[in-house]
Amino acid sequence: MAWIKNIALLIGSIFVTLVILEIGLRAFPVTDVSRTKPLALDSSPLEVSSQPNEILSYSREWNFKNARQRKTNNLGFFSDYDYKPGKEGVFVVGDSFVEAAQVDFDQTFHQLLANELDAEIYNFGVSGSPLSQYQAYVEDLCRRFKPSTVVIPIIANDFNQSMRSNARRAGFFHYDDTGALNPTPYVISNIRSAANASALARYAYFHLGIGNLIRSGLSDVGSAVSKESADKDFSIHKMAADYFLDHMSNTCLARDEILFVVDANRSESGIYKEGNRVPYMKYFIDSAERRGFRVVDLTPIMMKEFKKNGIRFEFPFDGHWDAAGHALVAKAVAAELSVTSR
Repeated sequence: MAWIKNIALLIGSIFVTLVILEIGLRAFPVTDVSRTKPLALDSSPLEVSSQPNEILSYSREWNFKNARQRKTNNLGFFSDYDYKPGKEGVFVVGDSFVEAAQVDFDQTFHQLLANELDAEIYNFGVSGSPLSQYQAYVEDLCRRFKPSTVVIPIIANDFNQSMRSNARRAGFFHYDDTGALNPTPYVISNIRSAANASALARYAYFHLGIGNLIRSGLSDVGSAVSKESADKDFSIHKMAADYFLDHMSNTCLARDEILFVVDANRSESGIYKEGNRVPYMKYFIDSAERRGFRVVDLTPIMMKEFKKNGIRFEFPFDGHWDAAGHALVAKAVAAELSVTSR
């Protein structure tokens, strides 16, 4: 029966090791899961958010690079101030580039813009949000606030994930095949809740690359064209863009009160070397301008700045805009909005 004792000893040793690792990692800035709220069929768009009034940690790599803490406000969005119903002014809607956990709150492009305008800017951004969720946000903030301008960054992975048939994640508002917009329910299981609470599980997922393996090698958020894009003519991306722009033409805002900030191709085949554009991003720019929306195209802006200073605009280990990227975006948006105010 010695083998039974050996197995028991092995299991016990593994258990003790895991407990020690769990306790030890809690002393480090292991990245928190920011999205821990379920979404029901009758949920409102602004319920796609983090838990309110929390302080969440962010870092990357095995050695906790770029460690920082960010807080959520009364509505569960990453902001140092609470949102009051009926507020007027400029609003920002987007995904992780608006959530911007990678930089401090006052380094985000929307808060740099707020300083420029000397006004609070409310941001509604949650990591993973696609174009369809942006539409849902705008419709909800039209009901709850009084926006005069909405600024929306457009990122390469926003498009095909807007379609429910192509969605990688539940818990967002998606388009069905007819273009109708409805929430895709998100249920948090006991296993997922336990993993979210475990420092060891989060470390393995966010810091050791297990998350990338689970996502089957899908491209980084900063890459131009993801491997999930099986259709060579990007028909799904174009369909999502058309649904989005058609719906955005019928909100509480005039078309020239909506400003799209279209990200550059920041892969090595893009602005840093060959200058190639993402085909469906160019399609989006042309379609938006043809409909009368305002567009800031970051490709020539970032390319000019890179040629001048040789400074990249994203973290080498992340793909999101770094502080320099946010500063350049804020400058470009401020310049565009100043044209309106003249």
